[in-house]
Amino acid sequence: MSTKLRKGEPMKSIRRKIGLMAHLIMLISCATAIAEEATKKIDVSQRIINGIIDNIYVLLPALIGLAILCLDLKLRWNIHKLRVKEHEERMSWLKQESIIFDGVSREISDKVASELRSNTRWAQDALERAKLGPYAQTVFGERLNHFREEKATLCEHFTPILFDRCRRHVDSGKHVFLVIDSGTTLFPFFEKFGADAVTARFNEEDWMKSITLVTNNLSGVESLIRYGRVQDRHSSLEIRCHLLPGTPLPIYSALTGRATNSALRKFAEDAGKDAKKQGKNAVFVGLVTGNWIRISETTPPCPVPLARGEGHLEFKTTLISCCDEVYVVAPLGKVFVNTSNRELNDALGFQPGARAKDNEPYSEIDGVDNKMAAKLRLISTSRTDKRLLFAHSAVVENALGHSVGETENFVDISNFPYGCHLMFPFDDLPDDPWRQFMTEFPHPATRKSKLFQERFQVSMSRPTRSFQDRF
Repeated sequence: MSTKLRKGEPMKSIRRKIGLMAHLIMLISCATAIAEEATKKIDVSQRIINGIIDNIYVLLPALIGLAILCLDLKLRWNIHKLRVKEHEERMSWLKQESIIFDGVSREISDKVASELRSNTRWAQDALERAKLGPYAQTVFGERLNHFREEKATLCEHFTPILFDRCRRHVDSGKHVFLVIDSGTTLFPFFEKFGADAVTARFNEEDWMKSITLVTNNLSGVESLIRYGRVQDRHSSLEIRCHLLPGTPLPIYSALTGRATNSALRKFAEDAGKDAKKQGKNAVFVGLVTGNWIRISETTPPCPVPLARGEGHLEFKTTLISCCDEVYVVAPLGKVFVNTSNRELNDALGFQPGARAKDNEPYSEIDGVDNKMAAKLRLISTSRTDKRLLFAHSAVVENALGHSVGETENFVDISNFPYGCHLMFPFDDLPDDPWRQFMTEFPHPATRKSKLFQERFQVSMSRPTRSFQDRF
């Protein structure tokens, strides 16, 4: 563009042209700058692209990993939200359930507390197991925990059967006198008899009024007083009971001596006369036990109780002579077969003239002949296969022969006074062989290898002293 001034051109036009030229120069400069900057950016972008292409083998796994991480974080966050929601729902449900069960739990706790206050047997059992009970310093207290579960089983199974038989005697016009021996084996029967008498009273069963208990068992009568009456401090026993007089024998918690034996004979004589005056017959049913029991060689074979202690054996002999039918109740581990009285004491290590009372020999009741054997019946337990006394259980049943019967045969009084032996299945035992051994043989005298292997058919070695001390 020519900037040559024309002659006579106005100044205003000249200035306009100069301004246009200046703007044009500025535009050209800006265009040049922009072009240079674009060129630079293109170069940088080219270098970036080239760098990406050159490092693609590193960047691609990184990008994939970053994508995975993002997805993982998103998934974790969703899971967290679900858990929070579930937790909130669970807490809401628990709150609702706690409101529902709050009233129920209070009612249950009140009833449990009331039961524990009214029935303190749980505390008594705990004290007895800890050897802190009222009989702690006696032989009775020591042996109360021997065969504890088995004795309870005998009581629970035999009592209803015995009462069924007694009821049939009552229905046939007889008055039944249950003569009960002392000892820990028969101790649970007093609680059961008392509780059943209370139940019979509420059920308005009059037949129980024709049964009278006769005993020398002090602890048994105490238990009967506790459980044999309604919850009224002025109430009397719901079953008749006659406690024989005599000399207290603390170690067995019993009354013994001549006075006791004479009183029993006199009571039996007078009761028979009184029953006849009422037009009835009296039947005396005896429950007896022993420190040990052996199966006799009589015909039929019968259980023979053994005992020691002043007046102890004499009372058992008197009881058996006064009763029409007698049931010898004993755990299976106290029953010896094919063993005489002398052999039994030898096996246990007890000899005459021993200084310690615990080592004095046991004696058996007198006059066991075929006639007496006919009214003596064993009430014991049996064992299932794989239990330590399973073989011994079979030996005892075999020794008693066909006279081991079923419940229906027992309650049938048509063959009076000949009942049948009963052996109830018992399996409430530890599975561990050593603990089972200590349960079946609680007496140290029976833990001799020769004794339990030969007399009880148990083929195992003797437990170590340290293991025995734990029991």
